[in-house]
Amino acid sequence: MGRPRRCRWAIPGFSLLTTGATTAQVTWQVPASLPPGRYTAAVAVLDNGCPNASEDYTLTFVVAAQPLASVADHPAVTSAFPMPFREQVQFTTAPNQAVVLVDALGRVVAHLTSQADGRVQWQPAAALPAGLYLARGADGRLLARLLRSGN
Repeated sequence: MGRPRRCRWAIPGFSLLTTGATTAQVTWQVPASLPPGRYTAAVAVLDNGCPNASEDYTLTFVVAAQPLASVADHPAVTSAFPMPFREQVQFTTAPNQAVVLVDALGRVVAHLTSQADGRVQWQPAAALPAGLYLARGADGRLLARLLRSGN
């Protein structure tokens, strides 16, 4: 019978899961706060069967850039419909409120104002690609997540 396995690492988000008697799975969920750089993890594989054997590996991970967006601290205030949408989407917020629509990279794609009843209706230009768009108030607060589908 083998010795207990011991795993130690100093890379945030790194995990090693034993999946069988002779196999393991390494996963790394890059933390959003991890700065760009090169990270290494030393992995030692020990087999104390007959005969004893070991192998050493160095795994290198490169973080090229920090994420442009991450999960919001607060959920969207309102639901938009239809979702996903193609030509037009609608949601409700405070009356006469300035609304800024940005793409997934944070680029402004439209400026709108909610109507007196709080309704916001957006009909993006046909040239605007499918993807995730965010509706934000003038204060930057997330109002709605909008998913535009392709043709």
